[in-house]
Amino acid sequence: MARTEWKDEYSVNITELDEQHKHLVETLNTLQEAVEAGRESDTLEDSILVLMDYAVEHFSSEELLMAQHGYPAYEEHRAQHEDFMEKVGGYRERLNKGEPSLPKEIVDFLLAWLLDHILVTDKQYSAFLNDKGVR
Repeated sequence: MARTEWKDEYSVNITELDEQHKHLVETLNTLQEAVEAGRESDTLEDSILVLMDYAVEHFSSEELLMAQHGYPAYEEHRAQHEDFMEKVGGYRERLNKGEPSLPKEIVDFLLAWLLDHILVTDKQYSAFLNDKGVR
């Protein structure tokens, strides 16, 4: 699988959130490289923990901005964040049980979810918050 490079089309035009999204993409690239090199047993659980911690921080930033500015789809967006954390937590449990072929499944899920979430869900708040002067 090819490395995911940041593209301008991923931008939500909010500097803090774009930088966080870039960091998440890079974290996923590191995870993907470890899996492809067969180093997943050494790095996968640590990478998932780092990803979960950073996702919590990022989701909090997004949710705070949405709440402060009265974003109408706040609850739905927050629910997607919660679903993501539950799914990743489930992967972590399965990983601890030693399920085979799980590392690739995790990377595929994380990359697909992140890019879809940015390009679809996050783009929805982008225009709303930009109209409120958030950059």
